[in-house]
Amino acid sequence: MMIDPVCGMVVSSEDYPTKHKNVLYAFCSDLCKQSFLQHPDIYIDMQISRIQDRNKELELVRSETIQCLSRAAEYKDNETGEHIARMARHCKRLAMIYGLDMRHVQLIEMASPMHDIGKIGIPGYILLKEGPLDANERCVMQQHPEIGAKIIGENLQSELMNMASSISLSHHEKWDGTGYPKGLKGELIPIQGRIVGICDVFDALISKRPYKPAWPIDKIKNLISQQTGKHFDPILATLFLENFADFLSIYNCCNKA
Repeated sequence: MMIDPVCGMVVSSEDYPTKHKNVLYAFCSDLCKQSFLQHPDIYIDMQISRIQDRNKELELVRSETIQCLSRAAEYKDNETGEHIARMARHCKRLAMIYGLDMRHVQLIEMASPMHDIGKIGIPGYILLKEGPLDANERCVMQQHPEIGAKIIGENLQSELMNMASSISLSHHEKWDGTGYPKGLKGELIPIQGRIVGICDVFDALISKRPYKPAWPIDKIKNLISQQTGKHFDPILATLFLENFADFLSIYNCCNKA
């Protein structure tokens, strides 16, 4: 049984033969209604295709909006779009190696570029300072995770934006509890924060920054090894070192693009 699109009466599906059964149809114009009556299956398949195309467009808009916000923070930090691309790919790769399900992997990939969105709220003289920060400057800098979470918002309905907020708040926490802003320890740090944390350190070390030259590969490996179980989740750090060539390849590939 189905609803007659013309008179609203319940009629047998045999009257309007279609593979799409038991659906209440509504039309925006008489032309649409007539198209349905003439070729119901073709009409409905066409509308489904349009909905799918629209969903793809909305997904693209969401992705590009996140990239735009991320570039705003990186632009102020004198970084480039390559850092955003690298972070997404580094984090995706580490999440996959760790064995997270694909939905979780995709969320981390999409949300990780927003990890430093809070730097928008940090004065430029601190972000671009050549040399180490003093105690007061470091205190200001350490506010950016919470600033980022405030920018992203609270009481969010979006799974993706909740992920972005979690990453912003947790990617500077350390396995031994000496990180910030909350001093979380071990597995109390969300896995997405632990993944973004090690990828962010790697990308910062291998890249030239206003306050430092790029580090050589061996020195980066040594630091990650030394900080296993201290700064970094020991499982993630081990996986990162075992698959170091993958992350180096991602870095080089993004820089050439």
